[in-house]
Parts: sequence; C-alpha cells; structure tokens
Amino acid sequence: MFDEYPSPDDFKNIYCDQMQFDKLDPFIDFFKNAKQYGDIRDLTTLRERLVIEDFVRTYHNHYRKTLMSYSFSKYYYDKGIPDSFADCTSLDHRRRIGFEYHADLFFFKLFSTLEMIAHILNRRFRIDFASEKVSFKKVTDKVLKLKATSSDAGLLYIADILDTITRSKAFTSADKYRNALTHRNPPLHDTIWVKGDTIAVSAPNSTTCSQVFSIMNDSLDLLHELLLSLKQLASISGNWYIEETTP
Repeated sequence: MFDEYPSPDDFKNIYCDQMQFDKLDPFIDFFKNAKQYGDIRDLTTLRERLVIEDFVRTYHNHYRKTLMSYSFSKYYYDKGIPDSFADCTSLDHRRRIGFEYHADLFFFKLFSTLEMIAHILNRRFRIDFASEKVSFKKVTDKVLKLKATSSDAGLLYIADILDTITRSKAFTSADKYRNALTHRNPPLHDTIWVKGDTIAVSAPNSTTCSQVFSIMNDSLDLLHELLLSLKQLASISGNWYIEETTP
C-alpha cells in the first residue's frame, strides 16, 4: 500500500524535532529521583509507587507512538497532498492514504496519552476513581470540583491548567475529530454522499488533509504545554506518589 517511506534520516529529523524529552517530559526524573524500594517502609506507599510506575511506563509508550504517528503524517503531508480529489494523481492518492493512516493513529495515541496522565493524577490527588472509570475529562471535572475546598498547592495549580486546556479550541477540535473518527465515518475517508438526485464519492467542503494537519499541530502544542505544566507540578508537589508516614 505504501511505496514511499521516510528514510531513517528523514524520520529522525522530524521525530527528534518533537521529542524534546529533557525539556518536556514531566516524568523523566521519576525513577532517578525516587526512593529505592528498600528505602520505602510503608506498604501503601510501595503499592502506590508501583501502580504509578506502571502508568508512567504506559504513558511513555503512548507518547512516543503519538510522536511517531505525527512524524509519518508530516512526511507524507510535506510531500504535497492536494485538498481537491480532482487534482490528485495516483501518487497523491497513495500519499493521502499514508497521511490518513498515520493521522488516525496520531489521534488515538494522543488521547491514550491524556488518559494515562489522568490515571496518574487520579492516584496522585487521591481522587479514587476506579481504574475503569478514569478518563481525562472525568478527572479534570473532579479536580475542578476539589479546587473549591482544597488547600493543596499542586491541585490548585493543575486545576487552572486543566480548565484552560479543556476549554481551548485546540482541545475541542481534536476531541471532535477523534469522536468523528471513532463513532462515525472518518472525516478523511471517501464516503458516499447523497443529496436529492446527486450522488458523489465525497461530500463538498469535506475535511481536508490541511485542516487535519492543522488540528494535529495545535493539539501536539497543547500536549506539550500540558507536559511542561506537569513538570512544574512535580516541582510543587514533590513525588508523583504519596508517601505514607508510619505512626
């Protein structure tokens, strides 16, 4: 299906441009700065540490795949994909398919990354949602409710950040696109459109690759903004897991 792939250098240049781990990743020092297991004397603290470690590893996995999907999408997009089907050559169509495939993965992995962040915040602030009930939106709503009565500097800080992010155009556009991708005909896919006596392969004014790539860029910037905020949260709140004190 794909007769073009980025060379190792092409991919590395795109991927590494986004992969600013030292600058962006709030969990990069999680293992380096955390206590050794033998130094933890409380079983509850140890359990929390192990649970959050698992979420951090899964977060890293999703985040890397988000960037990998973005890198492949950008490679095909930068080759030039006409927004009009009528202007597409056979090669353009193949590049469009490559872009579409990796863009779909990007949105799925982007929101999987946000879900893992929600799991970490759920444990860190003892929101206590059961694991299967956790979502980025639910945890955000709960944090905003807790803000009214909390004196936790970390919670107060992150509540404002989450509120700003979930109200932003970048988030709502990405969320709307992901929902359409999941629950309806994917916006970039060719679909049968019928209106009166008119039958067409794609509806007029349908979503273009340019529009999708713009949403991808904005949502990736938003994710990086959130990661920087979480890095600041780590400096405010200390450990990502709560240490119990033994009486």
